[in-house]
Amino acid sequence: MIVNFNSSRDCVVVLMVLLPFVWLQPSVQAAEPTPAELYQRSAAMLAQNPAQVISNFEQSKTALPQAPPWYQRDWYLLAARAYTAQQKFTQAREAVAMADALVPNGIDAAEIALTAGFVTYHQQFRQSARFWFNCADKFQNSPESRAKLLLNLGVVETFAGDYDLAMSHYLHGLALAEQYKFASLIPMYLNSIGNLHWRLEQYEPAITALRQATFQYAKLNNKVSQSRSGVNLLNVLVTMEDWERYLRLYPGIEQAVQEAKHTEFRVMLNLFEVVRQRRTGQPVNLPDVALKAELSELRNVNLQRMAQLLADKIQLDWQAPNVPVEPPELQLRLPHTETLCKS
Repeated sequence: MIVNFNSSRDCVVVLMVLLPFVWLQPSVQAAEPTPAELYQRSAAMLAQNPAQVISNFEQSKTALPQAPPWYQRDWYLLAARAYTAQQKFTQAREAVAMADALVPNGIDAAEIALTAGFVTYHQQFRQSARFWFNCADKFQNSPESRAKLLLNLGVVETFAGDYDLAMSHYLHGLALAEQYKFASLIPMYLNSIGNLHWRLEQYEPAITALRQATFQYAKLNNKVSQSRSGVNLLNVLVTMEDWERYLRLYPGIEQAVQEAKHTEFRVMLNLFEVVRQRRTGQPVNLPDVALKAELSELRNVNLQRMAQLLADKIQLDWQAPNVPVEPPELQLRLPHTETLCKS
């Protein structure tokens, strides 16, 4: 799975020095936040409420040209990530392009490249994402941004088939996340490391990493990510046909999926159950026609790959779609950031 990138943490303090007085004047309505406060609130709620972030951005957009370029950039990139979370990719790409247009003002472009990778990855354009994450790697990054970048580099290298390089990125990034106590990043690394062990058919290390990821996500009360790592864990057990551990862990993971209300994870659980029932000689609850219809609703490339392997295992006549390729005319072009990457 791919992560968001936070903007400057000292935004409010710096804004008090740099922004015109009118930006920080108390509102006529006391409850209305200042622009700086609105940005900070939006950054904090991105993971849980991207729709509200978009609303806040639209509210602030007309006043942005009066703000310093770095502040404009941070808002555009935050909006791009929120639009991406809502699968509004046209708006996301436009926001990244607006940030790129500010580069000639002397602002740092590292976060622009990182966000470009985030957007294109979620569009399933993995080669473009690989380009942008490698571009971001050429800039100086803070420890937190570096830890996030290494995670994403590991993901795209896994997809490209360079498993050794991917594992190197993951292990270095995990050490960095643990050193600086980036609590939200540690389970992301464990989840990705577990998936990579699964690809390498190293099943016991995969189970260990994925159980740790699931447990840590539960502690963070992140139901979607807990469900994701739980589904990945069950996939390993189904691959191994370790039905004893599968049946022991399935109820808790199913509960998390129900609470997350995640349709694609529910489809994967249904597939796991069909595989278990067929391989253990039990009555199958879901007919092939219905199962294939559900599998055809999968949009995530990683889940499609996982489902294809299990469909082949039970000789189900279903074929996952080809990985999307970004048409040349739709490639995300950020001329100012690209120039800095090449220099």
